[in-house]
Amino acid sequence: MNKIKAALMTGLLCLLAGCVSLPPPMPPELIYSKTEQSIQNPAVLIGVKEDTSFFLADELCYVENIDGRVVNDRHKNPTDPVFLDPGSHVLGIKFEQGHTYAHITLPFVAAPKGQYTIGHRTVSSFWDPPGHLQLWIQDASTGQEASSTAVTPISVQQSSPIFIPIMTK
Repeated sequence: MNKIKAALMTGLLCLLAGCVSLPPPMPPELIYSKTEQSIQNPAVLIGVKEDTSFFLADELCYVENIDGRVVNDRHKNPTDPVFLDPGSHVLGIKFEQGHTYAHITLPFVAAPKGQYTIGHRTVSSFWDPPGHLQLWIQDASTGQEASSTAVTPISVQQSSPIFIPIMTK
């Protein structure tokens, strides 16, 4: 009987393991892959990573996509430069801090050899604890806004409850 159960469990495990597969790779035309060498007079955009305090997670603002094309590894390296062609772009920017996040789409015109950073401000109140995010692109040398300011609500990622079994007599 135990051999039959072991064989059935092994078969079930093999069946379920075969159902799990990695997603197909993203097509290259959907990935933003411009480098400093591939652009004449590139503009540079750098994300933000701020250490808020010992008790809170870092604030991250980074470019998630440019003109609908995904920018890889921005979450891991938000302050690495992103090189842009001079001209008009639509930037998808993400804000994260622990379990809170926000996405903003922002139109932006990059100047040749421009140096830009992402400016942001969170606004919350007693009645709206997660609050709202104000986000813009600013000139790195002057601090002046180089785009309009976008405002969006901040979302809270729901986590699963943790159940701890308690043994009683």
